[in-house]
Amino acid sequence: MVDAEGHYKGEGKYKGVSGQEYEGEFRESMFEGRGRLTDQAGNRMQGVWKANKLHGHCQIDYVNGDVYIGNAQDNQRHGQGQLKTKQYTYKGDFRYDGFNGKGRLEWQGGWYDGNVEDSVFEGQGVLFDRDNKYTGHFMNGKKQGKGRMVFSNGDSYTGDFVND
Repeated sequence: MVDAEGHYKGEGKYKGVSGQEYEGEFRESMFEGRGRLTDQAGNRMQGVWKANKLHGHCQIDYVNGDVYIGNAQDNQRHGQGQLKTKQYTYKGDFRYDGFNGKGRLEWQGGWYDGNVEDSVFEGQGVLFDRDNKYTGHFMNGKKQGKGRMVFSNGDSYTGDFVND
């Protein structure tokens, strides 16, 4: 529907010349409310829209097969969510599209559970990889500071780790 000022409002469909397609709710000619968007690359986004941007709970199906289910803000993954790719699954906090806060990252043969900052292990966490388990502090994605490593044969080391 078009209102007296010429704005789209209510339920409708939009197809842009770039190939972008949207079906859902409009307000003042903007995506506003529940809707589905397929962008020009073929990524599909479904959820709540505010002023033409994903804002709230959503699902994004990327062309490469990755899937994100969680919260978004201003078209970015933001808040609690889960991202599944062919290489890993991350479930936890997102901020401005990156892993930030507490989360769990799982991949074939290992996992990490703890703090992340800018998608890098940072602060306290537990890392299990190739049958060895480290519990302790991380800095810039590396074991740094106090920690404990338990090796697959049962041996363990407790102490300081430096850029490991």
